Amino acid sequence: MFSLIFQTGIFKVKRIEISGNQWLQEEELLKVVNIPVGSNIFALRPWEIEKRLEELPQVKEARVRKSFPYLVQIEIKERQPEAWVEVGDKVFCVDEEGVEIPASSTDLVRVYLPENRKSLLLESLDLIKVWKKEFELPLSAVTVENDRLFILQLQSGIFIRCEGVNNLKKKSAILKPYLRDIAVKYLDVGGFDLRVGDDLVIVPSEEDAF
Repeated sequence: MFSLIFQTGIFKVKRIEISGNQWLQEEELLKVVNIPVGSNIFALRPWEIEKRLEELPQVKEARVRKSFPYLVQIEIKERQPEAWVEVGDKVFCVDEEGVEIPASSTDLVRVYLPENRKSLLLESLDLIKVWKKEFELPLSAVTVENDRLFILQLQSGIFIRCEGVNNLKKKSAILKPYLRDIAVKYLDVGGFDLRVGDDLVIVPSEEDAF
């Protein structure tokens, strides 16, 4: 009985639908999927197709579903560019998990890492994530000095010195009113240091961020 179903023309693939892709072209994905039209739908192994797709650096997750009798549906979740990373003379784009991906957009936060501090990339990306969630002012860059000093630079020119994600989270409620006052009252402030005690230190405008 199975052999009869396997051979019948009713269950030949006639259409492949791809959804969720924003940057990857459908033609490129179809080449990776490699399902010839006319293939028997019972012979397809969705997990193998998913694995091939997820080997593409831009693809975070792929789901393949057979919709009988002749349709194959593929849903793609692409990795989104989060930051440009500079380590020495190397520059590359990463998503929020630190996976290197191709990207053309230059409108991303910059992360500057010393050669011997590559392990702090994920902490830097978490800082970006927390900043976007907690604050409205756009972030320009994160500079890693060492594992106890991260310098966040805002597009407005203000800088924030902190010890990392937990330090920023702890002081966010204190920092927000100061940032609102700067925006409304045009106060002459260079930045803030969150590393001291339970409060923060206001850094005068003439003092350098580093």
